[in-house]
Amino acid sequence: MTDRPEPTPSQEPQPEPQQPQQPQPEPQEPQPPQQQPPQEPQPYPAQPLQPQGQPPYQPPYPQQAPQYAQPGQPQFAAPGQPPYGAPPAPPAPPRRGLGRGALFGILGGVLAVIVVVVLVIVFAIVPAVSRASGAGAADAVKGYLTALAASDAKKALTFLSDEPADKSLLTADVLRASNEKAPLKKIKVVKPTGKGSTIAHVLAKYSIGDTPVTVDYSAYRDDDGDWKVGGGTTSIDLGDRFSGLAITVNGVESSQSPIVVFPGAYTLATTTPNFAIGGDATVIAPGGFESPSLTGLKVSLTDEGKAAFRQAVTAAVNECLASKSLAAGCGLTVPETLSDGTKLVDGTLTRTLSADGQAKLASLAPVDSLTAPLNVRGESIGGVDTTAQCEKNGRSGTCSVLFGPSLGEPLVDFSADPLVVRWD
Repeated sequence: MTDRPEPTPSQEPQPEPQQPQQPQPEPQEPQPPQQQPPQEPQPYPAQPLQPQGQPPYQPPYPQQAPQYAQPGQPQFAAPGQPPYGAPPAPPAPPRRGLGRGALFGILGGVLAVIVVVVLVIVFAIVPAVSRASGAGAADAVKGYLTALAASDAKKALTFLSDEPADKSLLTADVLRASNEKAPLKKIKVVKPTGKGSTIAHVLAKYSIGDTPVTVDYSAYRDDDGDWKVGGGTTSIDLGDRFSGLAITVNGVESSQSPIVVFPGAYTLATTTPNFAIGGDATVIAPGGFESPSLTGLKVSLTDEGKAAFRQAVTAAVNECLASKSLAAGCGLTVPETLSDGTKLVDGTLTRTLSADGQAKLASLAPVDSLTAPLNVRGESIGGVDTTAQCEKNGRSGTCSVLFGPSLGEPLVDFSADPLVVRWD
């Protein structure tokens, strides 16, 4: 067995150039090769030719760029691995793109952010859509009617889209009187359908006393996203039938026309002397844009008013009958010259109310007016017999005026003090 020849200097493997940053630790004895994960083949320096019959020369592990410990991070050798300072492992393969796991992680993070944003948008939009679909509108209408049923006028006003300029009758006292007469109850609100709108129509059913009511309320969403009720109050146009009268509504005086009230029951009355509002003086204001009918109401004179009416007419008739002048008033004026040429002597006339006229005057009844209640009319009284000194064709004497004027319909103006009587 021959000795293994010593390698010549030219045969020694040439180490790769070392980096100048740090000195290399003292070389250690080569260790047997450890099991390493498969790696891509790395090029090695060219090997010198070996003599025939000699086993191939195994150079030490190829030198690599020195590896450095991270600052502050101790390096430890795992069991079975070279200790610190041993020749470093072969260089890592070149860095490739992000692995599939990293990509999945990034995509998962992006998707999570998107999901959070979508949830925020959904939670912001869904309540608005819910309100637009009518949930908020129905709640507003129900809240409004509930406040009315509780006689809470102040709270009820907060539900209105527009508060009326005249709120003299939109008070707790007026509402309380309404609920005492005919309580608002059995409230049922139907949630409207549809979405994406700022206007909703809400069907509400309730009772005012024994009167069932169905109203289609309009609701509007304001700039703050809150739903308000439109048509929540009712305007009652009193018209001419109450002209000149001091009107009270559930005991509260109101000088406005039309009057504005909440849905409810309202009794109209007057504080004007000699007058009363008769018939069915309590009206039901249903709500919405529907105005209650006033056909059941009528203005009439009280007993004192009727007596004052007859007294005024009687006084006027007596004064006219007592007149001796051609111009007597009360519609009893006669011309100086009659149609046949007879001339009457002014200051000599005598007027006498017929028996039929006297009976009518004694029982004179006022006629209710639908336009001007303070101007109260009476029925026609009747004929008046008139005589006077007269002259015709040079002859003189006492003449009876045939087909002379009669007492017509008196009209008493109650707006004047004292009362004034006029005749048609």
